[in-house]
Amino acid sequence: MPADRKTDFIQKWNEFLSIFDSDGTQRLMVDVQPTKPLVYEVYLEDEMDAEKRWSDSAMVGTFTIKLKEPDPVKRVNRLCRQHYDDKQ
Repeated sequence: MPADRKTDFIQKWNEFLSIFDSDGTQRLMVDVQPTKPLVYEVYLEDEMDAEKRWSDSAMVGTFTIKLKEPDPVKRVNRLCRQHYDDKQ
């Protein structure tokens, strides 16, 4: 999460965390192909903490987020072909 200065980073971080403040689940959409995204109803499982690097030129924060889907119902299968004439 890049930011111009320390206060900008804190504001962006708080805005991001506020997404998970409401009760219930949040919708996560993952675009893996242009036709149909994968949609999940998730909630934040653990607290999040950012690793921050402060400098005069760039503020950068990295973090790990653990989301949980309470009722997973999707099964995603993937088939990749190298060539159209493959029979696999």
